[in-house]
Amino acid sequence: MAVAALLAVAGTLYASGVDRVDDMGKVIGVIGVVAALLGLPPLLVTAFRFQQGAPGEASLADAADALAVAVRRQWEAEAEVRRLNYPYPLPVYWSAADRELTVTGLVPAGGGSPTTA
Repeated sequence: MAVAALLAVAGTLYASGVDRVDDMGKVIGVIGVVAALLGLPPLLVTAFRFQQGAPGEASLADAADALAVAVRRQWEAEAEVRRLNYPYPLPVYWSAADRELTVTGLVPAGGGSPTTA
């Protein structure tokens, strides 16, 4: 196919009187026209298939639903690996802070009036 296209370009150039590469405008123009003509049929076939829709082709909504299912499965598998659904108490060690580090004027846990220092 490519050889036939090159022979067609060479024949067209020879027929139009270009036997040297001095006239680059004609050469580039002919090559452009030939390339456009060779690329047109696949473009038209693709556009026709896209407009018709391939048999068994899923709609955009179906594709979105399939993606949502796949993402949900992936996240559920990752949650299982990380044991997110089986929490356990974290060991926390603490001790009372020094008096200089505490904030005064807060309401006590049992309610009542704020304390003042």
